[in-house]
Amino acid sequence: MVRYRILWCMKMLPSAALIKAVSGRADAERTGMALLEWNDKMSVGVPALDEDHKKLLALVNELHSVVRKQSPPDAIERVMRDLVSYADYHFEAEERLMRLARYPDLEAHQRSHEELGKQVEAMGQRFLREGPAVRIKMFDFLSDWLMRHILGEDMKYKDALAARARPKAVPETEA
Repeated sequence: MVRYRILWCMKMLPSAALIKAVSGRADAERTGMALLEWNDKMSVGVPALDEDHKKLLALVNELHSVVRKQSPPDAIERVMRDLVSYADYHFEAEERLMRLARYPDLEAHQRSHEELGKQVEAMGQRFLREGPAVRIKMFDFLSDWLMRHILGEDMKYKDALAARARPKAVPETEA
């Protein structure tokens, strides 16, 4: 399963950071350590958004932990609620910054956020219907989506937001 996931992720987004994060899955599951780890290649150059991404990774790791421990459904629901709530907050902040930077692909980025919302809602409904059988699929989907989104979609706006944050040079006046 892990080998298949690595090959699939390489096909979707050939990124050393993604491959490293996903290939560590077996070790993380065996030792109980964090499954997804932040690294500098994930930085979008906006400290607030980087902190949001770190928090989202931590929540996905927490989801992994409760799934791995076969926690009761209410514990999983709590983590999922926290994750969805924080993702909503983050998506609003990210889109606001992209709007201010006049990022040209804002609408496509918003659609990817909306699509995730629909998929998470469907996954939540499936969890309520099918229970424990969906736990690992839910975690796998969210961890894969988050890594692909940060390393793929979010990297597309990095330069636009960095340019917006850079102070503009003020021409010197002659005295």
